[in-house]
Amino acid sequence: MSSKIPTVKMHNGIEIPIIGLGTATNLENPNVEELKAAFRAAIDAGYRAFDTAAAYQNEHIIGEFLEELFKEGKVKRSDIFITTKVWPTEFRPMNVEKSIKSSLEKLRLDYIDLFLLHGPTPVKVKSFLNFL
Repeated sequence: MSSKIPTVKMHNGIEIPIIGLGTATNLENPNVEELKAAFRAAIDAGYRAFDTAAAYQNEHIIGEFLEELFKEGKVKRSDIFITTKVWPTEFRPMNVEKSIKSSLEKLRLDYIDLFLLHGPTPVKVKSFLNFL
């Protein structure tokens, strides 16, 4: 299924959709069915970029839904652009890789298209790490 959403081609040849769906919801009690309905409506509307984060506590829900979509043949993994983020408490170098692996497992994916630092802090790294 092709997308109606325009993309921007990066210098490395990867195309990123210019519009995506953010998936932050009620963090204390996410409504699974509501999130899946919003995700399905976005897919049906042509969205192919989705933003999540470990802090949203919904990567496992998105992973279930992506797995369903792929099994249905509605979209392929290569059609979807997934962004997720590492939370500041995990910014220490030894924790970033663990955070990526955890997100991959929860999202049920082999790769993440874009992995960001959630809320980077404009301070010297050493002083920030001491704060953590």
